[in-house]
Amino acid sequence: MALGLAKGRERIQDTERYVEAMGFANKIVEEFQAGLWSEFGFSEPLESTLCREIQAKIYGRPFNLLDPVEKRPSSTREGTATRDATRCAGSQLR
Repeated sequence: MALGLAKGRERIQDTERYVEAMGFANKIVEEFQAGLWSEFGFSEPLESTLCREIQAKIYGRPFNLLDPVEKRPSSTREGTATRDATRCAGSQLR
């Protein structure tokens, strides 16, 4: 939304402004993916920036961080994975 406010168009007919905004959006996505690639050392490129897909790539499964049962560590490894899953997105917001 912030990108839309800063670089977006005011009229739907303004396709030139839309194309310009999409260029900025793609640059942000590419930088986010590159940051994750360097921080977590993926062997293959990311196909998406959806949290659940990134978590599955890092930990082998996604986490529902809104579910109190799933947030509770069932073992040391799960607890670490859940904390790291929240770190995943946060690391790229610096």
